[in-house]
Amino acid sequence: MFPVLSKDVVLQAYNELKQQLWQIVAQEASQWRAEVEAFRHIFGGLGSFSFEQVQEAFPAKSDEDLRGFLAVLRHLGIVWCENPEYPPHKRYYRIPILFQEKEN
Repeated sequence: MFPVLSKDVVLQAYNELKQQLWQIVAQEASQWRAEVEAFRHIFGGLGSFSFEQVQEAFPAKSDEDLRGFLAVLRHLGIVWCENPEYPPHKRYYRIPILFQEKEN
């Protein structure tokens, strides 16, 4: 006979894993730690976003800085670009479900 895990136990473990992944990302992108945390709270509940939305969320950052920030997030697997052939200011990004902050 196999033990059965309740849905609550599985969701709790999954949410703890997501929390740990965000902490690892913040450590790996240490020069962007504050921005990663802000990004998580601003965009974590969304499935996708545009470069323009990132500009609005971080108005003090230059476009070059934002492109660098998004490059770090792409490298770490937090986001992926849906249309990389477009100019940076017209790009759209998707957040993998593992990094989305939606309640299960």
